Amino acid sequence: MNIVFWIIMSIDLLILILHYAVSIEAFTKNKMLSKIKEEGKKNNDKSKESIPKEKLGKAVYIVLSIIALIIVLALVSSIIWIPLTMLFVFNWRIALISFMLILALLSYLMILIYNKYVPEFVIKEGAIIKESIYITFFILISIFLMYGSLFPLEQTIEKIFLQSTNFAFTLSILIPVLIIGLVITNVYLFVNGLYYIVDKSKKVAKARTKIVDILTIFTISSFFALFFIIDREWSFLNVDNSLRFYETVDLFKNVLVAVLVPLILSRFLIKKEDNFKKDSKDINDKAVSQLNNIEEQRNNNSNSKI
Repeated sequence: MNIVFWIIMSIDLLILILHYAVSIEAFTKNKMLSKIKEEGKKNNDKSKESIPKEKLGKAVYIVLSIIALIIVLALVSSIIWIPLTMLFVFNWRIALISFMLILALLSYLMILIYNKYVPEFVIKEGAIIKESIYITFFILISIFLMYGSLFPLEQTIEKIFLQSTNFAFTLSILIPVLIIGLVITNVYLFVNGLYYIVDKSKKVAKARTKIVDILTIFTISSFFALFFIIDREWSFLNVDNSLRFYETVDLFKNVLVAVLVPLILSRFLIKKEDNFKKDSKDINDKAVSQLNNIEEQRNNNSNSKI
């Protein structure tokens, strides 16, 4: 299983390197830079129109702008100063883990931005697949850096429970849930990514990857980790802590069920909404076609009378 895990991680790393290589190339050719300049110019024009004319309004506007700028700079530079802080306070491993988790958070923010502001589903789907793969990669590598080899999973669970001074029960269940869920989700993203590449090359790309689908696959996959935990007899459990351990398992099960039910319902609602839009479009197209035919017949009749 370790071999399979590292094959998946190697593919993720290759995708990450190729993505950044293409992004750097596009930036050096000023394609991305010109777009950023255009968007910045538009935002500057809009912000100038929204600046208050009164002195008090201008002062408040300037203070709020400075605060917003500081927050943005702190968030953007967090990829540097947080790992450096962790390096001085703890060690290089914690610093690298914090760096990986910040990259995962940035990938999540990129998914939200693409999902909210990009209208073309082809670009949106490609971005969702890539950024989701990066999230799984960064989190799994962070877990590896923290606990070492992840498989066999039994040894990892025992190691987490015995090494954890705080939240031992929670971490010994949460970590395997993340491992199994993210690995299966990663494979799902690979399959969808291949379909996306093939469809895009044929120029008939179809939107098939949605955020709700990725979350649903991850949640369903997480149940396998719970089944694995329940099905084993653990040497670190005794009469005193076994009840608390399995109560924590039940808590995770209830949380996953509470997350899974709305995801499945929302998936059906999205499908129903898409079908409704498609039917409405077909009806509108038919109505427009019939009106055009009627207008054409009228023109033909008027021409024949003349």
